[in-house]
Amino acid sequence: MCAPYGNYCTPVILACQRAFLWYDNPTTMKALLTTFAFVLLTVQSQTPRSEGENTKKTHEISGQENGKSEGTPKPVIENQAIYSEPSKQQEQSKQGQCPNPAHDGIDYVNASSTAVIAVFTILLFIGVIFQVRTSRAIERAWVLAEIQWQEGEGHVFQGHSIEGKTERRNTAAFVQLVCKNEGNSPAWIEEKRMKFAIFSTLPEKPPLEKADIIQHGREPLGVGRIDEPITRQTAMPLAEGQAEHGQLSIIYGAVKYRDVFGKRRITTFGYQVTMDFKLKRLEGYPKYNDNA
Repeated sequence: MCAPYGNYCTPVILACQRAFLWYDNPTTMKALLTTFAFVLLTVQSQTPRSEGENTKKTHEISGQENGKSEGTPKPVIENQAIYSEPSKQQEQSKQGQCPNPAHDGIDYVNASSTAVIAVFTILLFIGVIFQVRTSRAIERAWVLAEIQWQEGEGHVFQGHSIEGKTERRNTAAFVQLVCKNEGNSPAWIEEKRMKFAIFSTLPEKPPLEKADIIQHGREPLGVGRIDEPITRQTAMPLAEGQAEHGQLSIIYGAVKYRDVFGKRRITTFGYQVTMDFKLKRLEGYPKYNDNA
């Protein structure tokens, strides 16, 4: 159905395909929406133009018929008083009825063509959005974070301190935060947070606002399929108190990074330190090990 408007469809389709490669850019999106609105207005303007052309042609044909009728001598009919009046009424009814079916048919075709083009453009718009999102999900960076014990003996230490008449007990852990990129494009780490805490009741979402910043600044991280590039951050988080029966010792945090498309993302991690001082990935709390 785009054949009558081929001069408009082809450049608009190409413009949509090129613009959606950068659809996260607000300036590009504004230009694309402006182009889309211009196409709809242009297509709709074809209907009034065609109606004007059809009306003009109808007047020209009527003028030619009137000119011919004026140039031809009219025969004298004796019984004109009897038959002339019915014949005029028939001619007027024919002239009033003939143009309407053709005019209505053209309007219907123009309206149908406009509707089809509008629907096709909207479907193309939606299809390109899903195509670009799917492509970015495949090509984006996926930074994973995990906790490992620091090399050497002695990973968890429990101690106490006295401040005045108050005795404080605490627990320290010597760990390494390991980050790896499992995506298809590089990433830039911007911030790392970590916290060691003892919970009687673990919240559904990790309280990241309480986590300490252990690294701030841009750190490149390549794709991990060839030479396994990773980053290691040594840390010694300190928890207040010592775990008792029924309590959970949790090391949690987040890694904030930016992908090649300029989108800022976050990966969370959560590990439990068991009573026999082993590290175990936290289960049953998906928000503690998530990637967005």
